[in-house]
Amino acid sequence: DTFFIFNIVILVIVLLCSLIGFWRGTKKSVFYLICTTIFLWGFFILGLLFTDTILGIDVSFITDSISIGDDTYAVSSIKGTAVNVLNGVLFNDATEATVTMSIIEGVVGMLFRLVWLIVCVVLSFTLFRIISGIVWIFVRPKKVEIEGKKKKKRPKPRLGSRFGGLGIGFAKGLMYILLIVFIFAGLVSIVETYEDASEEL
Repeated sequence: DTFFIFNIVILVIVLLCSLIGFWRGTKKSVFYLICTTIFLWGFFILGLLFTDTILGIDVSFITDSISIGDDTYAVSSIKGTAVNVLNGVLFNDATEATVTMSIIEGVVGMLFRLVWLIVCVVLSFTLFRIISGIVWIFVRPKKVEIEGKKKKKRPKPRLGSRFGGLGIGFAKGLMYILLIVFIFAGLVSIVETYEDASEEL
């Protein structure tokens, strides 16, 4: 059952994030939550602000045409190329005067936002995490002398701090679940839009 699997995935994400937060403690959990929020949502919003600019980039310098099956499509801007390909492959070359063409352009915009969100999520688990880890090295608590020992060690999170980290990890898990819901909602919206366009034809 798909719904059951989805619930299991949600439960695993929340539990994993909560346990990581418990292990890190409040300070480290807050730091990584701030970094994730800045990097993930910052890059996502930045991509949305420059959607038209990015889709308008001329990629014909790479190749002047794309062949799919027996059909060949001219390459221009990212948006123009995507519209031509979708128009030919899915909608049998609907004319620009029809409502279908407007729907196709909307689908291209939704696809870009969806792909950009997925890219941001992947980066948040890879590149952004590495950057956050490097920054943490410089801002983490300094080593302190332990009574009766010559070596210095960094203080471990106390129980209260760990429970604070648990709550922050739980909140972070919910944020990732929200992202997953956005992705699925985007896919459903694209499928529904395609079905509406097919009926219009």
